[in-house]
Amino acid sequence: VRSLHDAGLVDVYRLLQVPVVVGDGKRLFADGAVPATYRITESEVLNGGGGALALTLSSAAFGTTGVGEFVVEDGKEEIA
Repeated sequence: VRSLHDAGLVDVYRLLQVPVVVGDGKRLFADGAVPATYRITESEVLNGGGGALALTLSSAAFGTTGVGEFVVEDGKEEIA
């Protein structure tokens, strides 16, 4: 996934987010990954009461947001 992401070949991510902490885990995007912008286009709370979410993230324009300049500082997205 990381190689495809870094090559700009991923348009949509479909993720299951489960609120469980198990050790350190493995990061999907390691430090130094190529920056990209995705927007949540679909979301669904899954049945079962465990708080799991099904998310669809679609690629979005990278750069400006219409409000100000988009920047990444210390790994966090901010509007300058």
